[in-house]
Amino acid sequence: NTRRTPCLKGVGGSCYSEAIVLVTPLAVLWFDPSLSQFFRGRFSHGEKFTLGMALAVLSVLVAARLELLRKVAPVLGEASNCAPPGVGMSDMKGAWMMLPFFLMGVAEIYTQPTLLHYAYSKSPPSMRTLAMAASFFIAAVSSALFALLVSELGPYMPNDLNQGHLEYGYYINIALGGLFLVLFLAVLPREPKP
Repeated sequence: NTRRTPCLKGVGGSCYSEAIVLVTPLAVLWFDPSLSQFFRGRFSHGEKFTLGMALAVLSVLVAARLELLRKVAPVLGEASNCAPPGVGMSDMKGAWMMLPFFLMGVAEIYTQPTLLHYAYSKSPPSMRTLAMAASFFIAAVSSALFALLVSELGPYMPNDLNQGHLEYGYYINIALGGLFLVLFLAVLPREPKP
């Protein structure tokens, strides 16, 4: 819901993409070398993935906080353009969601390329194509898991979100992300110092 503006569908996704486009050169040319120097050459797969997951958790926490603020915001007398008929618009700008989308875009810079590089670099040459296909398949499965989670949380996410608890989904995603981070770090062999 947005205050007296058209529905901002796509704005968050655009901000996500812009974060990737804008921050990637900074990450490659400045952040990564600075962090590698700070960690004395130990800014490799595990550290990069952990940084990405920390940024993702921050993004989700910001989104959950915004949802809680939206729920206590007054409901205007206008119908929402982004919800089913009869659901009122909250007196909060939808543009606030650009912040968590931007943070998630930056998190993506440190998670997906790190996983792809790790899988590719640790696979024998004859298996690299299969490793990449498996990586993309696993990414698709994670999207399916999110759809399953949304389905299971249906009672907490009615059409009128003021009557539900969308933030529960955010908190569950943080817990799942933490679990998968711990699993990744547990199976990641310790790389020798340079």
